[in-house]
Parts: sequence; C-alpha cells; structure tokens
Amino acid sequence: MSLSKGTVVGGGSVTGTVTLSCRTSKSVSVRLKGFRGVKVPASVRVAKRATSARFTIRTFPTAVTKRGTVEASLGKVRRKAKLAVTPSCRPVLSGFTAPGLAYAGDKLTGKVSLSCAPRTATRVALSSNRPSLAVPGSVTVPAGRSSANVVLTAKLAEGSQYVARVTARHGGRSVGRDVTVNPGLKSVSIPPHSDPNSVSVNPHFTGPAPASGLTVKVASDNPAITVPSTAFFPAGTYGGDIGRIQVRPVTKNTKVTISVTLGTRTLKASKVLIPPFDGTQGVSIHAAEPGDLYGLQHDLSYRVVLANPAPVGGLSVELKVKDGDPAITLDNTTDHISEGGTTAYFRLRTADVTRTTRTGLEATVLGAKASLPITIHPRLSGLSLPASVKGGTSFTGTVTLAGPSDVDTTIWLDPSGGVLNVQRSVIIPAGATSATFEATSLKVETPESAYISARLGGTETRTHLTVTP
Repeated sequence: MSLSKGTVVGGGSVTGTVTLSCRTSKSVSVRLKGFRGVKVPASVRVAKRATSARFTIRTFPTAVTKRGTVEASLGKVRRKAKLAVTPSCRPVLSGFTAPGLAYAGDKLTGKVSLSCAPRTATRVALSSNRPSLAVPGSVTVPAGRSSANVVLTAKLAEGSQYVARVTARHGGRSVGRDVTVNPGLKSVSIPPHSDPNSVSVNPHFTGPAPASGLTVKVASDNPAITVPSTAFFPAGTYGGDIGRIQVRPVTKNTKVTISVTLGTRTLKASKVLIPPFDGTQGVSIHAAEPGDLYGLQHDLSYRVVLANPAPVGGLSVELKVKDGDPAITLDNTTDHISEGGTTAYFRLRTADVTRTTRTGLEATVLGAKASLPITIHPRLSGLSLPASVKGGTSFTGTVTLAGPSDVDTTIWLDPSGGVLNVQRSVIIPAGATSATFEATSLKVETPESAYISARLGGTETRTHLTVTP
C-alpha cells in the first residue's frame, strides 16, 4: 500500500493505493483502517483482472500535528503507510512594504505578507490618510499564497512634497508605512525658436522642488541631439531649461525625441532638425508691417528668411530695389546670417512719390533668389481748416494727398476732446488728390483752441483752429 503524500494539512485529503501481487479472476475486497483524526473507507475493492485500486483518506483540522499509520489487510497479510496531519494555517498579517519615496504621477508596488499560506483566499484591508496617494480598499491573497502585491497611485496633483501613511489591516492587526511624495513631472516641452535647429528642453513640475531638489533622467533617441543623462533642479524651482544640449548638423529632415523621466513617469517632446541651407531651399522676404506704403516713410523693417538654417560660417544676404527704382532707398544692402540662423534684417525709406508707384525688393543668397512686390501711394500732404469757427455751427475741412492714387484712400480723422465733433474717416476717391468732410463745434462761453488730426499710414498731421462764442 502507498500514499500520494506522507504529510497533509488538516482538512486536506490524501490518495491511497493498494496493489495485489497478481491479477485475480474475480474482484477482491481489501480492508482498510486509519487512526484518530483521519477518515478512511472500511474497504476498497480491486476489480476483476486488476492489480490495484485507489481510495481517499480525509483529514480534519487540527491544532497539533497528528501522526499515525493507515493499514490495508487481505487475509493475514497487512501493509502499512505512515501519515502526518499538520495544523491548519491561521494566517496573521506579518508585514506590509512600500517604497519610501514617490513622485506625483507614479504608480508604485507594495506588498502585504501573511504568516503562512492558508488553503483559502485571505482579504487584507488597505487605507491611505492622503487622498492624493490612492490605494485599493483591499487586496486578496490567493489561496496557497502568503503574499500579494498592491498598486499605490500617487495622483498627478498640484502641490508641494507631502507624507502619506498607508495602512494594511487583517484580523485585528495593522501595519503601516510612510510614503514621501515629491512633486512630479507635469509637462515637457521644446519651445519654438527663431533658429529652427535651436533646442532647449523644459520640464515642468506639479509643485516646487523639495529641499533636496529634484533630479530628472534625460535621454535622446538620436545622436543628432545629445543631452546630459540627468538634470538637477534646486529647491523651490518648478522646472526650467535642462541645458548642456548639443545639436549636430543633419543631411535630411530628422525627427528627434527627447525623454524626461521622474520616478515612474516619462514624458517626451520631439523636434524636427532640418539640414543647412545650400541654395536649393526656399527664400522669402517679409515686411514687419505688411501692407501698402506711402511717400516719405522711413525706418521700415524687412526680413529675408531662409527655409533652412545657415551652414557653418553663416551666409551673406544681398537685397536690392527692383530696377534701382528711386522710390525706395535701402539703409543697408547686405546682412550676415550667423550659423544656425535663418533671418537677415534690412531697413528702408520711401521717396515723396506723387503718383501710385509699383516696385519691389529682390534678395539673393547662395544663388537662391526671392522677390517681394511693393506699392507706394502718395502721402497725406495737408489738412486745411478755417482759422476760427463759431461755437454751435458746422464747418468744412479738406484733406489733401501729394498726388493722385489709383485706389480709394481712407484718411482717419480724430478731433481734440471737448468742443469738436467730426466723422471718423473720409475717403479720397481714386484719381483725386483731395476730399472734404463736415465737422461741428459746440457752443463755448470763451474762445477755445482745438484741433483735428488726420492720419494715413504712418503719417499724421494736425491743424488747429479757434472756437469762438
């Protein structure tokens, strides 16, 4: 006779097997006998032409180990097997562990431990004294196991460092652990820059760095941008520029992703590096203030912009007026773009044109060319008003251009406060050089000085008059 195992926890079962020396021509009954604390059947029958049969031994929970023998007999032959029944597991909460440091946004793993592995699942209650460090209400230790993992979530909440206490409870016993939660990683950005290949990486935290500061891990997925492996931010800071970043030239558009990690949270930001300007990419000219120009304007700013950054050593940009038209005078005709830059700067002024003049600017850099058409209209040359008007009456004013424009021209009007009212604007029709407008004066008790201003483009003129009683 044999048993499937020699030791069993009280309440469990064991399989026994009786074996005959040969096959029989008829079924045979083998008597069985156990001991106190176990239950065995009175007999087990070996079927006809079989040599063995199995039976089940059942045990009962016990507080102490019980040892004995299970006996099988056939005629005068007896066979025995030893069996030990050990006490059943009565689990006690023996421990709870969790990381001592976390960061907002982290997911942590803790563990509850029992004194033994019970036959049935065991529920352990959990709680946190800070809602921002969330824990499940309970965790179940599976049957036959003595421990189970617990997921703790540090919420991505704004605020300073705090300490949360997490407590596990079971069977009247509790075990607690303190977890310090630092501000976490809120965002990571690569701010735009006028130089397309300029890179700065800015992590931002959910709160101020604690007294010990915060250290983030940094990584790049492409050697075109190299970054430090870590960056430290001192106490009180909410993030900032990582610094010590190097950018290498590329031969084609290259997307590079920078990863920043704090605790278990990783955020990424990407930058597309572009190859240096070689004359085959685009060039464009832009006005600081787009729109038509007028005569006698000065300090007008224009930019020549490369589609790609200047190569090592930089580039020289030339700007000229189309066909040398005297309607425009350039304050500078060349400018240098430094390595990595994309923009050259120019200033110009307009002549006192007496008719609408259409001309343009032409830029050249490394064989590439760009042009920008420019239209210059005659300027506002005058605003005439009566020298004096009587209060409470209407009067007429006239605005005049330096010459006819081929489009309608809107002149904006504005009176001095108090005694004059005037329409907001007056239109000088295309082909004309002047237009009149109506204004009114308020009644006054003593003579008062007033004025009306007229504005066109960047030019403004003001004419005074006296309002009399």
